[in-house]
Amino acid sequence: MSDDIMFNDLLHLTDEEIGSTKIRFIMHFSKSDPIYVFMNNPDELNTEWLLSRKKSNSGKDAEHLHKGENVIGLVRLPDDKDLWLFTCIKHISGPLDRPREDNGTDYYVGYEGEELAEYRKFYGRVILRYHKGKGQQGSIRWAEGLLDKIHVVKVLSDAYAGDEFPGYDCVSLSYAQLKTIWDKDKSSWKSTLSRQQGVYVITDTATGNLYVGSATGRNGIYQRWQDYISNGHGNDTGLIAIVKQHGLEYVQTHFRYTLLEHYDFTVPKDVVLTRESYWKEALDTRKHGYNGN
Repeated sequence: MSDDIMFNDLLHLTDEEIGSTKIRFIMHFSKSDPIYVFMNNPDELNTEWLLSRKKSNSGKDAEHLHKGENVIGLVRLPDDKDLWLFTCIKHISGPLDRPREDNGTDYYVGYEGEELAEYRKFYGRVILRYHKGKGQQGSIRWAEGLLDKIHVVKVLSDAYAGDEFPGYDCVSLSYAQLKTIWDKDKSSWKSTLSRQQGVYVITDTATGNLYVGSATGRNGIYQRWQDYISNGHGNDTGLIAIVKQHGLEYVQTHFRYTLLEHYDFTVPKDVVLTRESYWKEALDTRKHGYNGN
C-alpha cells in the first residue's frame, strides 16, 4: 500500500461531487505567466484565468464549464512542468455572454463562479505533482479518474510566494519574475543583491538583442534592477529608445535579466566597469545590441 498522499485525501470530495468536478490546468497561454499573476493578484488568476472562455471566429464560443459543475484551478510552477499549485475551487452558476467591447485578447471571463470557502485554507498552499503528457490534450479535464493520480508534494505554511534566492550563478529572471520578487520584497533576494555590485545582461527574447550593464551604486544590483521595474529602461539611452518605440508592455513581455558577475563593495568601482566593458566587447552589444557606448 502506497504511503503517498493524494489530492483528494485533502479535499475529501465524495464520488458524487467528483462526478460534477473538472480540473483546469492553468498554463502559459498569453503574455503573462500565470504563476506570477497569482502571486501578484490571486483574484485575477482565479477569475480571469480560471473562468476564461476562448472566443470563436464563428461567434459561438465553446462552453467547457456548465451550471452546477465545480472547477479546480491548478497553476503550473516554474522550472518543473510536473509541479502545480492549487489556487481555488469554484462552483459554476452559469455562462456569461461575450463582452461587446473587444478586450484585445482571445479570451474573456466566460462563466460566473462562486468560491467554495471550505477549501480556502488550502488555496495557494498545496503543491501537487502530476505529469500532463503531450497526448493529454485540453486544459480542462474531468476530475473523475484524475484525482487519484495527483500527488501532494507539500503543504506550505503560507501562500506560495516564489523561490528563495538560488545563488549568484543561477540568477536569470523574466520581467514578471523580477517585478514579483521586488513587489513582495523578498528578504533573501533583497539582502543578498543589495550587498553586491555586478555586471548583468538584459536579453530581448523577441529579437535576441542584448544590453550589458553594471550596478555599482548604493544597494548594488538590487537597486539597479529596481530602476528597470519602475520604467522599463532604467534611464539607459538604448533602452529608452525601445520603450519609446514599443511601449513598456514590450519590455514586460520580452525582457530577461541575468547576472553575469558579482563583487562585494571592497572591489573598486573601476574594476566592475572594466568588466562591464569586457562583456560589451565579448557579446558585441555595441554593434549588435542596445549598448550605445
